[in-house]
Amino acid sequence: MSTGYHIAFWKYEGLGNDFVIVDERMGDGAAPALPVAVRRWLVDRHFGIGGDGVITLLPAENDGAVRMHITNPDGSVPEMCGNGLRCVSRYLVDIGLVPDEGGHVIETMAGPHDVRIAGGQVEVDMAVPDFSGLQGQGPMLEQAVTFGGHAFTASTVSMGNPHVVLLDAGTDRALVDAVGPALPRHLGLSAGANVSFAQQEGEGLSLVVCERGAGVTLACGTGACATVAAYVKAGRLAAGKMWPVALPGGTLFVEVPGEGERVRMRGPARRVFAAEVDVPDL
Repeated sequence: MSTGYHIAFWKYEGLGNDFVIVDERMGDGAAPALPVAVRRWLVDRHFGIGGDGVITLLPAENDGAVRMHITNPDGSVPEMCGNGLRCVSRYLVDIGLVPDEGGHVIETMAGPHDVRIAGGQVEVDMAVPDFSGLQGQGPMLEQAVTFGGHAFTASTVSMGNPHVVLLDAGTDRALVDAVGPALPRHLGLSAGANVSFAQQEGEGLSLVVCERGAGVTLACGTGACATVAAYVKAGRLAAGKMWPVALPGGTLFVEVPGEGERVRMRGPARRVFAAEVDVPDL
């Protein structure tokens, strides 16, 4: 495939969850103009730029500042990404599209999200946690699950995208690598899901997430939100408090205000660099 693409891009990261941002707001807005093969090359860490995903910015369809489209390294398209939202918000500030303090709306495939920036931190109103079940399955709340010779306590929750939360499973990387990629299909989730390995420690949680389409990442915003929501649902954490969630890339703060309310997530995002690239023949 001969590409002939010369692309301007911006590299952003939130707690090490890194993204290549391509701004296509001047296009027709229906879908990303860059082919999937090009987007996959952009995030290839060996042959391309490298990242946990490509974020394509498209014109807003309603009242948002922009519409966000994400492509995973394997070419799949997740509905939502919390760290990606924060990175897009910071990008919009950096280019002067929104003020550096205050709120704006970013549209996603999982709906619009209110975002606020204050004191160098980006706070997002995430989705209302949905515990009704994933992909046609019934609810799973603190259910005993055995897989690969390991016993887990699992809850499923949608944050606009699907999550399996393993409560107090520990965060050992060997366990995450062995169980994370295959567990969703074992649970009948044929479309896959993000798997959160959590451990309650002191005044918060430790967490490692194996993300659908990306593998283990340094941070996962929706995973942190799903995990705190699962712990609040189980009565292991209190609602109405901003809990710290320690991920490999740093700490996010997550609050579940109450039943039926949007989760709030707060954390950093920053620009790494901006550049242009000629895409080779693929």
